Amino acid sequence: MSLCIATNYDNKFIIAADGRGVYEGESGTYINVSDSVQKLFVIDGKVIFIHGVASYNLDVISQLKESENINHEYITTVCRDVFDTYRKEKPIKRWIKECKSGAVKSAIPICLTVFEYVSGELYFTVFTPENNFVPNAQRLKNGQTLYQGIKQNEARELMRSKEFGLVSSVDGYSDKVLKVYKRLEQSFIEVGGNVTLITMSDKGIEQAERNYEFVEGSKVSLIGKNGKVMLDEEGLLQTDTLQEADNVDSTHPLKLKFYIDDDVMRIDRVKLSFSVERFRAYSRSIASGGGSTVTSSSGGGEVTTTTREAINLTSTRPENINGSTQTEGTYIGTGGHNHGIPPGTVFKDIDGVPRTWVASGNHSHPISLQSHSHSIVMPEHDHRVTIPVHSHSVSIPPHSHGIDYGIYESTYASGVRISVDGVIRGSQYYADSNIDLTQWITTPGWHTIELSSTQLGRINASLYIKSFVGSGD
Repeated sequence: MSLCIATNYDNKFIIAADGRGVYEGESGTYINVSDSVQKLFVIDGKVIFIHGVASYNLDVISQLKESENINHEYITTVCRDVFDTYRKEKPIKRWIKECKSGAVKSAIPICLTVFEYVSGELYFTVFTPENNFVPNAQRLKNGQTLYQGIKQNEARELMRSKEFGLVSSVDGYSDKVLKVYKRLEQSFIEVGGNVTLITMSDKGIEQAERNYEFVEGSKVSLIGKNGKVMLDEEGLLQTDTLQEADNVDSTHPLKLKFYIDDDVMRIDRVKLSFSVERFRAYSRSIASGGGSTVTSSSGGGEVTTTTREAINLTSTRPENINGSTQTEGTYIGTGGHNHGIPPGTVFKDIDGVPRTWVASGNHSHPISLQSHSHSIVMPEHDHRVTIPVHSHSVSIPPHSHGIDYGIYESTYASGVRISVDGVIRGSQYYADSNIDLTQWITTPGWHTIELSSTQLGRINASLYIKSFVGSGD
C-alpha cells in the first residue's frame, strides 16, 4: 500500500511517495515489513508511481525499463499481460471477487500513475484494472494537488491545515509534504518510512533523489506471513540442512552432530526426516580353506549298541585233564594229590573195617572222553558304551581370501529409535518418517542426534534447522 502526493507548484511537478511496505495478515491486520520500498521510477522522461501488490507492479516496471520508448498503449499492454499472468493467484482472485460483490477491501493488484509533460502542460494518467488499464490522461493545473493510493482524505486535511503553515518556495513545499508523511506515520502503520521526492518541469526532471530520513523510533524489518521477523537490524532468518546416510544396528547408530552458534537468537524449527533402507556392503570375501581351530567340547554320554540273537558255539580242544572241554579222544592225567584229606586220618571203609589215610603219591588215572560238543546259548542283549567329555582339534593350514567387489544388500532398518543428546525421544519407527525435534533443541552449542535399528539396516537422514541469527558483536 502506498500514498502519493503530487502538486503543480508554479508549473512544476513536486511528486512524493512514502517507502512503507506492509503485509496483510489473515486477520486483516497489517505488519510492517520495510521502510525503504521504491515506489517512484523515472523511465523515458516520465515519473511512474506504483501502488497495490508490490511484486506485480515491479514486474510491470521491469518490462517497461527494457523498452526504449514507452507510450500509453505499450503501458496498457504490459499491465494487461502481467495481470493475466497472475490472474489465478489469490490476491487477484480475491480482488476480482470483491469487485463483483461491490465490497472491495483488498489492495488493488496493479495500479500505475504516470506523470509527464505534454505540450508544455503537466498531465497524469492512471492505469488500473478497474477499467482494463485503458489510459485517461488528465491535466494537473497550477496549484492543484493530486492524492493517489491510501489515506487520501487524511493527507488532504493535513496539507490544508494551518499547523504546517504557508509555503513560498518549492523547498518549503517539499518540507511540508515530509511533515505530512511523518504525521500520518504516527497514526497509520500503512504509511511512513523513507519519503522519495521528485521535481519535474518543462526542462525535464530537475531533481530525483530519495530522502533516507527515518521517522524517530522506526526501523527496517521484513516480516514473514507467520508474523515473525525475517530480517531487521538485529539479524536475519536462515536455514541449514544436514544430510547423512549409514548402515546401522542396535549398537551402531547413525549420528548427526551439529553446532548451534552463540549468535543464534532463536530456533524456530528443527525437523528430522529419514528413510529406512537395506543394509549395504560394497565387497565380500571369496571362499577359501586353512587355519586351526578347536571345536566346541562335547558333553559325553552313553550309546546303546544294536541287539544280538541267540547263537550256538563249539568249545575248543583241552590240553590236559584240568583243561577245558573237548570234543573227542583219550587223555592221561599225572601228578600227586590227596583229595583234600590230611595223611593219618582214620576212617572206616564200606565194610566197617578201620583204615588210616595216607597220601597216594604220584599216579595217574585213564580218562576216556567220547566225541561231543558243548552248546552255549547267548540270549538277546545289547551293550552300553560311555563316551567321556571331550573336544576335537581341527587343523586348517595358513591361507588368504580374495575380495569380490560389488554392491550387496541385506535387511531393512526397523524399529528405529531416536536419541537427542543421549535421551530417547518419541516412539519406535518402522517406516519413513518426519519428526519435529524443536522442543528438544533449544540451546547453543553441540548437539547429537542418533538413529539406531533393532536389526541390521541402513538409514538416510536429513536434518532441517531454521533459526534467527543475530549480527554478533
